[in-house]
This record gives sequence, C-alpha cells and structure tokens, in this order.
Amino acid sequence: MKSNGSIFRIILLAHKSIGTYLCIVIVMGWATSANAELPNWQCEGAPVVEHHNLIDLDLDTETQAGQTIDSNFDSGQQGTGRCSCPQNGSFFSYFTATTNLPETNGWIKLNDYLEAKIYIYVYGPGNLQVPFSKRKNAGASTCSERYSTVTNVATGRRGMATFRLTKGIVGEVEFSGVLANLYWQLNDSSGVVDMSYPFAHIHADVRIKALASCTFRAGDTFTIDLGSTEKAALVQGSPPKDYAPKSIDLSLDCINTGSTGAINYMFQSATGSEGNLLLTDLKGLGVGLRDGDDNPIGLGMENSVDVPMAASSTSFYLKPYPTKLPGKAVDSGRYTAKAIVTLSLP
Repeated sequence: MKSNGSIFRIILLAHKSIGTYLCIVIVMGWATSANAELPNWQCEGAPVVEHHNLIDLDLDTETQAGQTIDSNFDSGQQGTGRCSCPQNGSFFSYFTATTNLPETNGWIKLNDYLEAKIYIYVYGPGNLQVPFSKRKNAGASTCSERYSTVTNVATGRRGMATFRLTKGIVGEVEFSGVLANLYWQLNDSSGVVDMSYPFAHIHADVRIKALASCTFRAGDTFTIDLGSTEKAALVQGSPPKDYAPKSIDLSLDCINTGSTGAINYMFQSATGSEGNLLLTDLKGLGVGLRDGDDNPIGLGMENSVDVPMAASSTSFYLKPYPTKLPGKAVDSGRYTAKAIVTLSLP
C-alpha cells in the first residue's frame, strides 16, 4: 500500500516587501539675539521668522550612500533687522553665513550617517552655499542714526537644504542642532563680524528610520509534492527508507539589515503538531523537517535557527519528509500538512 498524492505547503509569515521608511523632519528657524548694544553697522534679526519643513517619505529601495533629499523653505514674509547706524543714509548690506559643524567641500557633517548643504538666498547673487562671507545685497537700505528697524525685502527669507546619506542606514539615526548662522552688516564690508549678534540661525531636527525588509528569492508561496511512499518504507521520526528528499528554497534577499549578521527562522505547524512533527490530515502520518545539510529542525521558538547573512542575503533550504507518528498505524491516501515560517530580522 502507498501513501500517495501528498502535498506539503509552506505558509510565510515574514517581512516581505515592507519597504524602507525614510522619515526626515526638518525644522528651520530664524532667531534674534537678545543683546542690547549692537556694534556699529551690524543688524540683528527682529522679529523671529520661522521656517517649518516636513519631509516624510516611504521608499521601497535600500538606503545607501549618496542618497539625497532636497527641501526648499520660504517664510513668505519680509525680514526685518534692528540695526546700529552711526549716521543717517542709504547703505548696502553684506551678509555672512557660518557653521560650527565640521565642513568639507560645502558638505556639513551632522553625524556619521548624514551630511547637508545649506543655501541661503541673498538678493542679487541668489542662493549662496554656507559658508560664505560678506556677500553684497543688490539693494540699498535706509538707516537712521543709532538704532533703526530696517526691512530686508528678500535676503534670508528663503533658501534650500540638501541632505545626503554617507552610508546605508540600519535602524534609526537622529540629529538635532544648529546648522548655520547668518549675520547682517551695513555699509562697511571691511568691518569684523561680531558673532554675538546673529541676524538668523538655522537649526534642524532630523530623524531617519529605515525599516528592514526581506523577500524570499523563490517567491511568496511554496507548495511541494512529496510524492508517493510505500507504507512499509515509513520510519518513525525519520525519513523513509531510500527516500530521495525534495527541498524548498527559503533563501532571502534583504535590504537595510546590514550586510552581515543573522536572520532567525522559526517553524510552526498550521495543522497541529506532535512533538517536532507536523500533523497531516491522514491518520498516523506526520511530516518532519530538516535543513539543506540534513540537520533536524524542530518547531517553536526554542528550536528556531539562526541563518547567517552574507552580502545582505541568506542561503537556506528546507527538506520536509513523511514519517510515522509514534504508536499509530498509518492509513493510505492523500495527505496535506502546512507549516508557518516566521523571520526575525536584526
């Protein structure tokens, strides 16, 4: 007698095509100094002009070095400054922008994963990349002797930022702090900029989260026919005599998990179990599991398997086989068993 027409099915409960979630929250603001005594020909921002930018993206690609996100900001308002003028008149303005963060070739380092280029609009030259020094505003401004409130129509009210990843992200990366400071002087471009009196400063709160995701290389659904087996060949708890096992490719290709490490495979039964054997719908018959090297695989978390990754991928093969249940006679006929594999990503 044969137990024939058998079907074994794998049900996948895993992180499949979850996608990468890249969330960058950027807050850019203009803040005034609280100092009372301004140096001659210097202005400080008044009142505060706030720029709020939110970038929230769902990406289904791997985060990698060189990936950029652009943000434009515009307050929609004219900026004003409190200026110290030793004489009355109409004077050209000069703007200086600095950063206290490390900077190389215009890229400001925020942390080991993120850098930024900041551009501030100056009327006439246009968007200027930070840092820059004593760049002349195209239009003149009227200022009265001593302290005056001077309207700056365009400079400093808008600009843009480009954020760039320096390496792929695994998990979450954050940055919070001041990116750049903007200073405003009138008339005398040769005068020393007093860094105690900023016209504006730009700060950012950045949060990047990349969710790991994996896909099974062989597809999303696995059904394998174990073939026909003579009842006399069945062995309790082991593969049948002279059995030629069939394998299922459960290898993974992953993103945002890191290129090395391990992914945990846990197997459970969707049709009931007895010990580490899957129950079938045929009396007395179970299904056991082995890996590609013929090592037994048990059920449940306590028997889960850590499969090493190489180049963000795993190589794992599953070999199911029919087997006798302890102390039970096996009926003849078709049978089906279902297993669930759950992946735990790093």
